[in-house]
Amino acid sequence: MNPIKTKCIRISVIAAAFLIMAAAYLTGPGKRTQTTFTIDGEEQSMESADPADLSSEDGQETASPGKEVPDSGPDSGEHRPDAEKLAVYVCGHVVSPGVVFLKEGSRICDAVAAAGGFAPDASQDSVNLAMPVSDGLQIRVPGKNETVNAAAGIAGGTNSAGTAQGNGYPLNGGRININTASGEELQQLPGIGKSRAEDIIAYRAKKPFDSIEEIMKVPGIKKGAFGKIKDRIAV
Repeated sequence: MNPIKTKCIRISVIAAAFLIMAAAYLTGPGKRTQTTFTIDGEEQSMESADPADLSSEDGQETASPGKEVPDSGPDSGEHRPDAEKLAVYVCGHVVSPGVVFLKEGSRICDAVAAAGGFAPDASQDSVNLAMPVSDGLQIRVPGKNETVNAAAGIAGGTNSAGTAQGNGYPLNGGRININTASGEELQQLPGIGKSRAEDIIAYRAKKPFDSIEEIMKVPGIKKGAFGKIKDRIAV
């Protein structure tokens, strides 16, 4: 056979083999295929690999179309609970007294705001609004007629802000709180004996005093007696 013609045939056959390999690659996953052809009486063969079996040199799997690659990062759908809530009881001279729920790191200003803010007769300067709050805290905002220091208004497990249970004195030793004072403390007031102190305690057991003037509704305490104690009591 003419050498030139033989060479052309050889090139054509090799080109055809490459086309077959390319077609196998593009048609998707499959087994390895082997193409056999004969040139000048010699059998020639070429093998094509399944694209799905191809991998990178470093041994890592190469993603193929339609194959999902697992995400090795953190689970973005992980549920994270909300910040722990703090239950704080706000009472006294605020618009809406009651239990409010705050986030960790909140301060007394946040608690007062959650309770509707200060009432018109509130002694705003008597409460430290920058103080952090804790769970179960009681905050009592005093009225303008009460004498308390900046730390008053806060109580943890007590029945009145700035006063321990059974202690009618504010933290600075000022006026006696007639809503929280014991019988012995009430008797320290001018003209108040044991019997009158018991009457005050019995009255407030039914309804706390809303103002110091209300003490005149207690039997035996009239205007004259009130005039002697009004500068020494608070609610």
